[in-house]
Parts: sequence; C-alpha cells; structure tokens
Amino acid sequence: MSFALYGLQLGQTVRINGSVYTVKAMIEFRQGSFWWKEYTLEQAFDGDIVWLSVERGEAIPVCLLFRPVDAAFLSGERVVYEGREYSLHESGLAEVRDFLGHTSARVGDVVEFAEYRDKTGLLLSREQWPDRTKYSAGAELPKGKIAGVSSAPGSRETCMPTLPLGQELRIHGETYVVASRVGYRQGAFTWVEYELRPPRGPNVWLSAERGGEDGNACLLSLHRSIPYTDVQWLERSALYFGVVYQYVEGGTANVIDFEGGDYDYNERFSFTSYRSGGSKILSCEIWEDEKEASIGEELTMPEVQLSRCAAPAEGFAPSKKKRRCFPAAILLFFLAALVFVFLIPTAPAIGARLASNSSFQHVTPVTLPNGKKAQVYATALSPNEACRAIIELDPKHVQYVTTAAGTESGDAGERLVQTSRETVMIYVSEDGKTLAQVSERDMGRGGSYAAYRPRNSARLLGLYHNSRRWFDAGKRRSVAEIQAFPMDTRNYDSLVASARQASVSARRSSGGGRSFGK
Repeated sequence: MSFALYGLQLGQTVRINGSVYTVKAMIEFRQGSFWWKEYTLEQAFDGDIVWLSVERGEAIPVCLLFRPVDAAFLSGERVVYEGREYSLHESGLAEVRDFLGHTSARVGDVVEFAEYRDKTGLLLSREQWPDRTKYSAGAELPKGKIAGVSSAPGSRETCMPTLPLGQELRIHGETYVVASRVGYRQGAFTWVEYELRPPRGPNVWLSAERGGEDGNACLLSLHRSIPYTDVQWLERSALYFGVVYQYVEGGTANVIDFEGGDYDYNERFSFTSYRSGGSKILSCEIWEDEKEASIGEELTMPEVQLSRCAAPAEGFAPSKKKRRCFPAAILLFFLAALVFVFLIPTAPAIGARLASNSSFQHVTPVTLPNGKKAQVYATALSPNEACRAIIELDPKHVQYVTTAAGTESGDAGERLVQTSRETVMIYVSEDGKTLAQVSERDMGRGGSYAAYRPRNSARLLGLYHNSRRWFDAGKRRSVAEIQAFPMDTRNYDSLVASARQASVSARRSSGGGRSFGK
C-alpha cells in the first residue's frame, strides 16, 4: 500500500474515513534525505478540498490529513487554536522537487514549515511559501482508514503485485531471481521494471504495466541489453542487424521508487521505443551519464511462473517444481556473505579513509547521546576545501550535503555531509581550526548531536537538526534558534554528481546498466 499511496496520480480516487476523494494535484517535497508528497484531494459530493501528506519509505506509510483554516498561527514553541494548546513537533525548510496538476508550486521553491500537535494528536500546520502562507488543521490517519485506491484514467501502473528481491521466476523454462525493482513515471503514467538475474549470462529486465484497448490488460515484456552503437538510430525508425524497427513512442520519465540497483530518486531520463514484427521491441534510454539500448519481446501472463517461495499472484501460473525455499535462502545468504567478505574488496568508509589521510589528523573521540563514539579530525584545509575532499572520498554513498545559506563559499560556514553509512559535521573550532566529526549514521528520530568544541554551537545544532528533520528531545531549542538561518542543500550537488559519475563510469566500464523496458 505504501508504493500505491506514494504513487497516486491525477484522477485517482481514494476512500478516507468513508468519504471518496479525487486527486487534483500533487507536490513532492525533500528535506535532506527525507521525501514526502502532499496531494490535493477534492471530496466527491461537496467539493471540499483537503490535503493528504504521505511519507515515503515506510512499510505502512505515515499519512496525515489536513483541512484549510483561516487562523494565523504565530511562530513559537506553542500556539493556541480553538481553545486547545499545541506544542511545536517539527519544523524546518523543504524544497519542492516535483509537482502535478493545478498548483502554484514550482520546482526549486523553498518552503518553511512548522507542525504543531496537541496532547490528543490533533495537528496544526503552517507553510510559508515565497508568495503566501498556508494554514491547516488535521490529524494522523489511523492505519486502515485509507482504502479503495483506484487506477487513474490511462494509468500504466503495474498489473503485478510487488515482487520481493530474491523472488524466483520461470520464463520460457529459464529460472530468474529478482535482483532489483524500480518504478517510473511519465506524466500521469507509471510502470515498474524488475532486474532479473539468470543462472548464467547477463541480467535481463521484466517490464510490467497496464494498457491495451480497455486500459486494464497486463502488458509484460522481457528485455536484454545490446550495445548502443550497434543500432542505427534514424528519425522515425531504427535499424538493428538488418531488421527495421518503427518508432512507437517516446518521452521523458523519472524514477519514483526503487529497491536495490544503482538509482537516484527522481532521476530523469528520456526514452524512445520501436517495434518490428508485432512483439519485437527495441528501446533506447538516454540518462544523464549514459546511453543504453535493449532488445525485447512481449510476454503473456501464463509465460511467467512464480516459484512457491512466494504465494502465486492472481493471473500468474504457479511453478510446477516444488521448492524448499527457506533453507535454500539461508544457504544462498551465507554463500553470498562468504564471497562478499573474502573475495570482493569493499571500499572503506569516510572515517576509515580520514584515519589514513595525511591532510587530516585525529584529535579525539566524542561520546554521543546514543552512547556511540564519533571521531574528530583536524585539518589545515578551509571548511569548504575539507568538505570537497570528504565528498570525493566516498561519493557513491553521499546522500546530501547541507550548508548554511550565504556561507557556502566562505571559510567559516558549517557543513553536514550525510552518506548512507555516516554523518560528517564540518565546522570551525573554538581555536579557529577546521574540524570534521565523523559518526555512524543514526537512523533514529531522537538524534545523536554532540560536537567537539564548536565555535558556534547553536548554529551547528540548528544545521544538524534542520538537515535531519529531528529535534533533540533532551535539549529542546526554540524555533528562533533552530531556524536562525536558511539552509542550502544544492551548493555541492555538481561536485557530488561529478565525483559520483567518475566512480560510476569506472564501475560501469566493465558492463552493466540501469534498466530496459520502455
């Protein structure tokens, strides 16, 4: 349900607390590494407008339902509305990353928000947009109160249930294992692709979407990669090994969800699709850093068999071969672990690399509130130079880099580098030295802030919590302290992209690719 709710499209209907609503618009926000969508819903009977907020990434999504109110909430730790006292729950800055439908939001807009809660769980929300302030009241929806999600008109949403990584499939008698999954969107259309690993040879891709004359048919196709340069790409056709393929469709799409694989959320690419002989498909995809081509063919539902490792989905033929999947899965896990540990060299994390880097000297360990240790390193580099050097140590795992807006080009600004493995705070110490404090990534919401002798503790604390959408429960700060400065999350984007591209290019030079399906 989380994938379905996060992928709602214009025209879809949802039933909430017994009322039916239609999706009229969508805005997607990002704050650091957190993403969520806010849908504008119109009630079917009286036309009332509400907003549904859906956080991404949860097995059961966190859904908040808001209605517009006329009251103006003053800033501060507490506000009073209709006789109830509300306390500040979270606040910060968020950036608009995407939108659909009738809305004044635009990509790149920065919104300052504050969310308040009372003792019963009721919510107040204030959003400060560049041209307006929006006030609303609502509550978190209990699990199970959202039901009846319909298909959007013309939706290419997957006709398959979500297949878990490791699921086995049999196609034309060959056994495949699901290695990754990625969801795409082109306007109001969505589809899903699965990367499948065969017993031998390169991986292939299974694409699934709804379509056909009535829009409800399940369209499946299987694709394998081919060298892009082997195809003669013409304006309305393509030539591959003497066969002419005629242009069918093309456009631009973006990644909306994924599990496994080498993707970036909201990453965009252009595609063109050609056909020959009815079921033969030739596809071209142009990503920011790569051009890819694939050749494929259409499949029918009976041609795809799910193994008994998972309950057969409606429409799929169950595999006739019985399997004892659980012991096999354990065996495969340990075999993979042995290969990973003993045969595949792993890149050290930033902390390990700083320990052996001549430009950085270890200063001291710091005990964080969660009991774990952080390591502090000093350098003669400026904060800007140190940040750039640290990004280049592990660009593949960098998720975002946050600075205090207006200081990103100077030497005194604090910086926070968040990777999938670590958190690195870069700042100036009391005695004017540049310090880099490295800790393990803390996934909890309580935070683990503690800095070693920062020159501006309040400023670094604000950057830390605004970046990670957390408050320190033990040391609650006022809104003025937390939001004393705006943040910039894009200043180092080009550096991260170029460093990551150098790493990706080296990795992909031995073969591979992202996806093939359109």
